[in-house]
Amino acid sequence: MPDTSDSRPGNRKAPAYTYSLGQGINDGFLATYKVHKVRTSVDKDGFHVRDAQRQGVEIYVPESTELRDVYQTPQFEREITLPDRTQTLVKHLSELLRRFGPTEKTIVFCVDMDHARLVARLLQNAFSSLGYTNYAVPIISEEGDANVWLERFQDSDQVTPVIATTAELLSTGVDVPACRNIVFMKTIASRILFKQIIGRGSRLDAPTEKEWFRIIDYTDATRLFDTWDRPPEEPPTEIAGPRAAQIEGTVTDADSGDLIVGASVTLLVGPNEQQGPVRTDQQGRFCFTNLPAGTLRLSVMGTGFRRRQVGIMTVQDSVQRIVIELKAEAGPAEKVQVRGLTVTIAEEATFLVEATGTYMTLNQYVDYTRRKVISYTPNWESLLSEWVNSTTRESLLKTLEAESIYVQILSTVLLQ
Repeated sequence: MPDTSDSRPGNRKAPAYTYSLGQGINDGFLATYKVHKVRTSVDKDGFHVRDAQRQGVEIYVPESTELRDVYQTPQFEREITLPDRTQTLVKHLSELLRRFGPTEKTIVFCVDMDHARLVARLLQNAFSSLGYTNYAVPIISEEGDANVWLERFQDSDQVTPVIATTAELLSTGVDVPACRNIVFMKTIASRILFKQIIGRGSRLDAPTEKEWFRIIDYTDATRLFDTWDRPPEEPPTEIAGPRAAQIEGTVTDADSGDLIVGASVTLLVGPNEQQGPVRTDQQGRFCFTNLPAGTLRLSVMGTGFRRRQVGIMTVQDSVQRIVIELKAEAGPAEKVQVRGLTVTIAEEATFLVEATGTYMTLNQYVDYTRRKVISYTPNWESLLSEWVNSTTRESLLKTLEAESIYVQILSTVLLQ
């Protein structure tokens, strides 16, 4: 989102306007996207415990766990592990990547660290014939090999890693211009987080000739798309009034009281404005300045600690000083484990047509394109006449793009 305000300390003003993903695509600053939406049989129908038991599926239930009658997608890999589902997702994704291009940079968003490690291992095995030892890697921390892998993954000139699996680490603040595929294997509830994630793919990248990207959605995350990236309800009002408030804070370990260096702190100032993330310094401190008065939302993350969100009340011409205590992550809760489950791909649609809000297969999208083109140029002669003239051709292309028809995407997928 471009910001028209002066960013020098003490001179920051409220944004004069907001800039949506759709507008950025229209103006040629951001890559457009194609959605490939997929549901497995267990995601479509849910996992019914009694039906599975009658079919001889193995179910291990920890002593401290109360078994539900039915589990749905939001519980998968959080409360119940379904390795057969994960294998089906990875097999399907592998087939797509072989067709699209097995060396196109891809980020897979998984439920947790264990899930990310499993998906990376399965993808590495699926593409072992390529001979890359680090084809698919889990980037789930900012330490050790993960930091080296992240630097290489961000570099458009580096072939590997090709695929990065993650839980939360790559959701924000990571620039990967060559990333062609954003894959959802975790459910997303937050529209803000969803848009931050797809932002990882929206960069144009001249070295790899990337002008569009794919969203491969196994968990219905793309339901969070707005029409042209604008909220369907009443547009949020812009923040008015002076910006003379400030927040100074320190992040500490709730148990030991030790300062936490390098924690990630993000401030949600308004519906369309975010500051950060910033990192705490060697004294565990962070600072946000030139803020409006009111209740702002602060989100803090630290490696090995639970994420925490708090509301901060700011006052004009005043500094709000706070201490944020983070609790260490608890050991992983035991999950219900399921093996021997038959999982198939139940539904698959290739395109999200933003103009209509509907999903279509490739054949449906081609038919949709044909009907729209005919409605504007009813015969071959009129199409040819529009096309040979650069002015009318440009006008026609803009008209078609308003109907969610992108010639470049269509030509690419038809050649696959």
